[in-house]
Amino acid sequence: MMDYDTFTDEWYSIFLHSIDNKHSQKEVDFVQRHIPLKSHSTLLDIACGPGRHAKPLAQGGYAVIGIDKNAQSIDQACRSKCDGATFHLLDMRELLSLRKTFDGAINLWQSFGYYDETTNLQIMRDLCRILRPGGRAIFDIYNRDHMKTLPLTEQAERSGQNIRTTRSWSGDRMRCEIHYESGRRDIFEWQLYTPNEFVALAAKAGFNTTIQCVWFDETIEPSPKDARMQFVLEKPALGELRI
Repeated sequence: MMDYDTFTDEWYSIFLHSIDNKHSQKEVDFVQRHIPLKSHSTLLDIACGPGRHAKPLAQGGYAVIGIDKNAQSIDQACRSKCDGATFHLLDMRELLSLRKTFDGAINLWQSFGYYDETTNLQIMRDLCRILRPGGRAIFDIYNRDHMKTLPLTEQAERSGQNIRTTRSWSGDRMRCEIHYESGRRDIFEWQLYTPNEFVALAAKAGFNTTIQCVWFDETIEPSPKDARMQFVLEKPALGELRI
C-alpha cells in the first residue's frame, strides 16, 4: 500500500526548490513580527522540511528546533548546518516527547490536518502544553471555502513539467493526487478548515486567536478567493482568562 503524505523527489524539485527567496523572506518577516525575538527567542518549527524557514530564523538570532516526519527532509536540513538550528525526525503527534518548553511555534505551508479530527485537536492541545504562558504559534493553512471552488481535475505546467492534479472530497477532508511525467505520484490528504472552524479548534486547544489574514499581510482578511490563510495564536498568560 502506498503511503500518504510523503514527498517524492519530483515534489521537492517542482514545488519546494522553485520557491522564490523573496517569498520565503516575506514569511520569515511575518514570523519575526508576531513572534518577536526579544520576547520569544525559542522556536519550534513543526513540519520544518529541509529548513526553509528554520535556517533564516536561526540566522536572525532565534534558537530553533525543527521537526519533520520525512527522513529525506531532515537529512537535507542536517547536512546544511546552521548555527542556532537543530533538526529531528519526529512526527507532530509526538510533540510531548520533546520534553521542552518553547516561546513560539510555526507550522507553515499547509502542514496541518493530516490526521483525523480527534488527533488534529490533540496535536493542537499538545502544542499549547509545550508553549510557555504568553507563547505564540503561527499556522499557515488552506481555506476550505477556496479549495472547494477548485476543479476536481487540473492539468498545468510547473517548473518545465506537465503535471496532473486530481482532487476528491469526503466531508471536510480533501484528497489530492499529483501525477508527474515520470509516472510517479504524490498523494496528500488533509482535514481542511474554514476561518471560523480553525479559530474554534484553536480555542478548544487553549489558544486565543489574535490575527487572521492572507498573503502574510495583516491588513487582508481571509476570504474564499484566497487559497491560504494565516493565524497567529497565543497561549493565555498565567491568570488571564481565555476569550
